[in-house]
Amino acid sequence: MAVQTATRVVAERVREVRKRRGWTMAQLAERCAAIGAPQITENALENLEYGRRGTRRAVTVDDLFALAVALDIAPVHLLVTPDEDETSARRRAWVRGLDALDGDPRLYFSQVPHAEFRQA
Repeated sequence: MAVQTATRVVAERVREVRKRRGWTMAQLAERCAAIGAPQITENALENLEYGRRGTRRAVTVDDLFALAVALDIAPVHLLVTPDEDETSARRRAWVRGLDALDGDPRLYFSQVPHAEFRQA
């Protein structure tokens, strides 16, 4: 299986969630505009969801958060597929700040505010 870029995963997840909600691209674009992200137009969504490699609209961090708010889901669910395999579960834990993927856990957890630090 080929490694997917973050933009491609986000694009696929946006399309899946949007369709599951029964929304058109125009409806999602309207929701994005209503929350202050007018740059996420129907045309931008079409390019994101269906653009080919090299022409696909890249997802910015601002776009990621706007799409998550507009779709009413956590950003992690746009960044990582909901597959139930161990790799996806580890990636979701990493994005949530719950576990280091590789490397030194002391470095990974070094930026967690002391009041938020929970030991597993």
